[in-house]
Amino acid sequence: MGTDYQRAKRRRAGQGDWRLIRYCDDFVVMVSGTADRAEMLREQIAEVLARLGLRLSADKTRVVHIDDGFDFLGQHIRRQRKRGTTKLVVYTRPSRKAIQAIKDLISERTYRHSLNQSLGTLLASLNRMLAGCANYFRHGVSKKTFAAIDHPRGSGSVIPTPWTIEPAATS
Repeated sequence: MGTDYQRAKRRRAGQGDWRLIRYCDDFVVMVSGTADRAEMLREQIAEVLARLGLRLSADKTRVVHIDDGFDFLGQHIRRQRKRGTTKLVVYTRPSRKAIQAIKDLISERTYRHSLNQSLGTLLASLNRMLAGCANYFRHGVSKKTFAAIDHPRGSGSVIPTPWTIEPAATS
């Protein structure tokens, strides 16, 4: 933590450098250093939280490399090579669990019990829900993800709706 100068000084001294990212009661500690340094930092965090009467959840707490990626608040964060270059970039995209939750909500709202709703009411409800999801995930790389939600049955398929069904040819 600290200024750029302080971080550079810690790296020159062989000490690990770290950053804390938090939202409400969730947080991620990103460590520039070895896995051993990250484990040691996790123990220090557990000690500080114990003094506050809190503890780390064993099933949620883990040490991973940024190249392997991790999920945080519905986002999957991972460092990958940028396409067409050798540069490594950190990408943030919606996690698979979050995408499945969105698909489940769409399925639930368009299931048979919603047949008694007017088309306008159903579409307004879906638009509000999808606009909220798009607004939440707008900070990441989400184009392919939203395309997968738009066309869940594969590329180029169209879900038949009353306005896409072509009338039979009359002769």
